[in-house]
Amino acid sequence: MNKEKILITGGSGFVGTNFISKLSTDKYEIFSLDINDPKKNIEKINYINMDIRSKGIQGLLKKINPEIIVHLAAQASVAISSRDPQLDNDINLNGSLNLFLNTINSSLNKFIFFSTGGAIYGEEIGKKFNENDLPRPLSPYGISKLNFENYLNYFSSKKISKSELTILRPGNIYGPWQNPDGEAGVISIFAKKML
Repeated sequence: MNKEKILITGGSGFVGTNFISKLSTDKYEIFSLDINDPKKNIEKINYINMDIRSKGIQGLLKKINPEIIVHLAAQASVAISSRDPQLDNDINLNGSLNLFLNTINSSLNKFIFFSTGGAIYGEEIGKKFNENDLPRPLSPYGISKLNFENYLNYFSSKKISKSELTILRPGNIYGPWQNPDGEAGVISIFAKKML
């Protein structure tokens, strides 16, 4: 039985590490792309050190020829995005476009983009947000994530890509390998304070 090839960008990050650790290496041939070393080396995972902005993405995608891409790689700090919006835009929008545009003429079946729940909708005390609410990002980070969503919606509506495109907006993700000392991950921060 042939294994499905899956590429996870940002695979060495907190979410990527947890995601990869749940995938079956019997079902998938797993490739993890990141500029950082893995938080946990998992057997049978193909680790690739590369930036999503790299021109080498095109050759890598041709070589791997994945059926599925789960796009997690990002500049994920709201504070850094406010200090350096050009860097944030370069990684989160230009890097994401570099990755996606190099899949258009490939045999990719699914492109899954992990956007953001918290930074897309803005802040309204007491409001329970849902995906039908109008996005009102209050940071360059939220803006860059929403802008890439808009590109994916455009590519989907114009049938520019043959791939099934999925956008996820998770909020307050927590779990193992999360940094409890950063600005994000309120549950991890509170848990550390309680301990």
